[in-house]
Amino acid sequence: MAREDLTLGVAVGEEQVHGVWMEGATKVRSEAVPLGFRSFADALKELVGKSPRAPDCLVLAVPFQRLLMRSIEIPPAPDLPLGPFAEQFAATELPYPIEEAIVDYSVAQTPGGRQLMLVAGQKKDFEPYRTALETIEVPKRVSIPLTLACFKAADLPKDAPNALFVYFWRSNLEILWYFHGQPRYLRLVPMPLARVVAGVTSRDPDFVAALAAELRVSGEFIRKQTGSDLRQVSATVVSVDRRFDDLPTLIQPDLPFPIRCRLLEGPEGLMLASGACRAVRAGDWDLNLFEPKKYKSAESAAPAARGREWMVVSLAAILILLVLATVKTLVAYTWVKNAEAESQAMSSGGANSGTVDAPAGAATQLAAFLSGPDAVDVLDRLARALPEGTQIQDLTIDDAQVSIRGLAVRSMSVYEGLSEGGFRDIRFLQDVVRAEGSDLEQFGLAARHPFAADAE
Repeated sequence: MAREDLTLGVAVGEEQVHGVWMEGATKVRSEAVPLGFRSFADALKELVGKSPRAPDCLVLAVPFQRLLMRSIEIPPAPDLPLGPFAEQFAATELPYPIEEAIVDYSVAQTPGGRQLMLVAGQKKDFEPYRTALETIEVPKRVSIPLTLACFKAADLPKDAPNALFVYFWRSNLEILWYFHGQPRYLRLVPMPLARVVAGVTSRDPDFVAALAAELRVSGEFIRKQTGSDLRQVSATVVSVDRRFDDLPTLIQPDLPFPIRCRLLEGPEGLMLASGACRAVRAGDWDLNLFEPKKYKSAESAAPAARGREWMVVSLAAILILLVLATVKTLVAYTWVKNAEAESQAMSSGGANSGTVDAPAGAATQLAAFLSGPDAVDVLDRLARALPEGTQIQDLTIDDAQVSIRGLAVRSMSVYEGLSEGGFRDIRFLQDVVRAEGSDLEQFGLAARHPFAADAE
């Protein structure tokens, strides 16, 4: 009997990398390894090392900056040996549900000789990018590149000029080609940032030649795919380091298309991809994407504007909270005073203004019922009588008086103060239930809420 394919599904959490091993539709193992400060590649290598045998298929869910990815779905792809694994990928051990997925894949070799899948896009946009995604080359050691997160996000206009972007992101050089507003080719090259800095500052000819060769190879591929004249490509080297300003000058002689450098100042790791996405969504792609000086001034003004907006929102929120707290206190105080007055009126035999008296002996009848043979399920009976969402923590009977502690009413927060000391009269319980649109007629109680006259 042929054995089932072994599939390893991997998802990255905030502090751990979660893995699940499936043989066909059967889950055989699940485990999580700490992420810490080491690279994702090292954590992935540790998970693969824990496999009972070399995985036939490795499904890798790369979260967008570890925060934006909350769900996983595997696209239907007949050339991938997924089987029913797609339906069970987000098992309980994995922190992501399977619906509302962000999907797409690229191909690389795994220890089992099959494919590595990288999540990088939206399913509704899957087909138009299939050709581009199949050209993605993934190195053996994969960091979490920002470009993958933004690969589909920058929905450029169809008349956007053909463009090449070169990013330096931690351990990878990323080459991304856009043609007619669509990402058509992404190549990841293992190239530590320290090596890039050293190569540029020292004008190392070997480094210059290696980088130019990578750009030429990708350019030749895109020329064959599109038939475009590469001399009309707007090529940009993106950097967060001013020492890269000379890079276009160094590699220009070896390239068939003009290239320039673009410095994007900001936090470490900030790349043009994120800025381009914001610019595109703002509908000003031409200004922001291809004019560094104007783009930089807009970016520098944005933090101050955002700071002022947050200050106004914070002050407004504080004022609203103060008003709500004051109203809540006044309403609760009024309710307690009315309840005390009602209790005193009932104990003295007088009628309660604004309400209809409960039938004689109602509290005694209820107390007798609660202390009778059905007392075991009294909480369940009360829970069914109260509105949905009401919780009862405790109930005690004391001489025809019912005390309920922890009665959390669904929408009437004014009763929270009473829940601490308990309801010392059956009328209070009846009033609360009436306030939520229910009643306890099965217990012989019928009266209007004390606030009814005020509301009218």
